[in-house]
Amino acid sequence: MVMRIGWLRHRLERLSRLEGYTKPERPQHQPRSGSHSPIRMDTNENIALPLEFVREVMQEALDGVDPRFYPEQYDELRSSISSYLGLSKDNIVIGNGSDQLIDLALVAFGYGRRSITVNPTFTFYKDRCLLHGIEVEEVMLDDNFSFSADSILKSSADIFYIPSPNNPTGNQFAKDLMLDVIERFNGLVMVDEAYAEFAGYSLKDLAVERDNLIIFRTFSKAFGLAGARVGYAIACKEMADVFNRVIQYPYAVSSISLKAAISILKRSEQVKRVIEYLKAERGWLYEQMSILGIRAFKSDANFILFDLDGYEDVYRRLRDEEGILIRKIGRVGGYKGCLRATVGSRDMNEMLLNGLAKIVGRL
Repeated sequence: MVMRIGWLRHRLERLSRLEGYTKPERPQHQPRSGSHSPIRMDTNENIALPLEFVREVMQEALDGVDPRFYPEQYDELRSSISSYLGLSKDNIVIGNGSDQLIDLALVAFGYGRRSITVNPTFTFYKDRCLLHGIEVEEVMLDDNFSFSADSILKSSADIFYIPSPNNPTGNQFAKDLMLDVIERFNGLVMVDEAYAEFAGYSLKDLAVERDNLIIFRTFSKAFGLAGARVGYAIACKEMADVFNRVIQYPYAVSSISLKAAISILKRSEQVKRVIEYLKAERGWLYEQMSILGIRAFKSDANFILFDLDGYEDVYRRLRDEEGILIRKIGRVGGYKGCLRATVGSRDMNEMLLNGLAKIVGRL
């Protein structure tokens, strides 16, 4: 088909050259060892939360709304989140996942601006910057998965994006380092706290005091509602007000998803118990990988990054022979063969370790 409109053709050709975010592959066949469905340890959901528990949450949500009407539960969820965090609801913005809020922030504040971030990090951010024509400068993490404040502050960038903890490395940067950069950076700081519930600290209280800081969070990780697509941002009242009134869509999140988030926050103590369990499993999994001779890295999230020779073969064999799906990362700093696995239940973690033991023994 010949496209007659020149500027549209040019724009479409430019966009077609972008890679976009790569979703994890899903095999269409059973593993050769074969008695179970694939074990999904590649997208960092909270797979230790019992499915019956989550279904109870979703059923309560279904029973509590009339989907014939547009969503009306935004203020109710903002109040629930404010109680959970100990903040005012005037500092809360609701979104269709934290991804959508990050994208909206780029649309609203990024036009004609430059951004800086670290590498490696959550690839969605760079993808969206490129989509919106925002130039991205990247600072490579060192072999300790950290960076210097000066490497960010010497840049002329207007926006600094940083996950805390970082993905895919799993580490949370030193709090003093983060505070120093936020204090001295002459622009907007976007901190992605998708994994904050598993980490050592949060900057949520600082976000309500500063006019250049936005925190992004999600119900997809710790709270086990990845399929519901609910996220939120924390910012000063002026920023949150503009986000809620002007930047955000009128009905960005479904009434069922809003109600599900409200419902699960009522059960936050049960979720916290599972989070503590996963933290313990994270430490155990790290130790067991080390015993196997695998170079694993300590994590502050709900996943572990590890480095192996022949990592592509390990990834393929885990998938095809053991039915275990993990994330293929590749080079991270000086480590050439990194893989990332979600921390799951003890049974799932043991299956991963058994699969790795068999495969590593053959390399």
